[in-house]
Amino acid sequence: MRACIAASLLFVACASEPSAIDAAADDASAPIDAARTSDAGTDALVLDAAPDASSAPPARLHASGSDIVDEAGNRVILRGYSWGAWGTAIERDGADNAAQGANVVRLPLRWWGQYHGDVDSYIDDPSQHYVDPHHLQMLDDTIRWATDAGLWVVLFLDSDCGQDASSDVAYCNGNNFWNDSTMRAHFADLWRLLVTTYRDHPLIAAYELLPEPQWTGSHADIRAFYEEMTAVVRELDTRTPVIMGPADAYNAHWLEDAYTTVDDNIIYTVDDFLFTSPAPGHLADMMAFSSAHHVPVWVNQIGIESGRDMASTYAGQALDALNAAHIGWAWWTYRIDSMDPSVHGMYYLAVDGRTWVPKSDWLTLVGTKLVASP
Repeated sequence: MRACIAASLLFVACASEPSAIDAAADDASAPIDAARTSDAGTDALVLDAAPDASSAPPARLHASGSDIVDEAGNRVILRGYSWGAWGTAIERDGADNAAQGANVVRLPLRWWGQYHGDVDSYIDDPSQHYVDPHHLQMLDDTIRWATDAGLWVVLFLDSDCGQDASSDVAYCNGNNFWNDSTMRAHFADLWRLLVTTYRDHPLIAAYELLPEPQWTGSHADIRAFYEEMTAVVRELDTRTPVIMGPADAYNAHWLEDAYTTVDDNIIYTVDDFLFTSPAPGHLADMMAFSSAHHVPVWVNQIGIESGRDMASTYAGQALDALNAAHIGWAWWTYRIDSMDPSVHGMYYLAVDGRTWVPKSDWLTLVGTKLVASP
């Protein structure tokens, strides 16, 4: 059953039917606009109906020592893709990812930043919680496409201004979550909205509080921000893990400075983009940190531009190294709104700007690493 929620958060009934799953080889015919199709208007948000109060809450993962485990205590290694380019996912992606062997997808809501196109969900409207309801509708559709296919979802709330991204300083007038208490409070309220919405949704793996913090002040300031956002989440959801990471845009070298004891259900994360290294350069940092503090580490983004020299060799060796260390990962990225086949992504756009072209060799390469033994 589905329910429509208007901006006032009043519910009305509606229906939604998933489409059939096509073969991966036919994906080039799927237009980019398919990701933006919705029966609801921009003033309504489609949400999964809350479960009956008498039913058991949905299963959740948990941090247990250096592992992520399910409710039976079985280790779960999360491997999958980032659907990181906003608005590019299409309904069949969940089923296609699952068929490859993925068990997780990492997907965003982007808020307050110099994003190209219709990507920034921030609006200066307190009656709408400062977030565009059309973007919330798109987010809900995308989450449903993943969870309907049996994939866990890592939901990350991104903010280039908030994280103090160097590329956005002028656009943001130098403001960020460490010097703008008003925007920090709005961000916390947005997390309250998202947690209230998804705390009873099945297969929510974790809330990633803010990716890639780049605040140039103290690392303690960044840790304090994460601790504050953890408390915000825990007001409403005590079961779903939260994800946080180190300074310098999730640089594994600074993992120690990110460690906190405010919560026992934290997954730590790092970036691991590949350039000229045949294996994750920070793997030793991850393993040492995880062992010292008995906490799990998960690589939220690992990837390499397809056109780089020896790209497939480096990628294969890097993923093998993570798999051997029992560290999960999300490949950056699944679809990318670029016509350049040499950049990141499993799919890129044809010259018509609408048709998706698969990188079959990369789908095969990453797919073989997704199904590696735990």
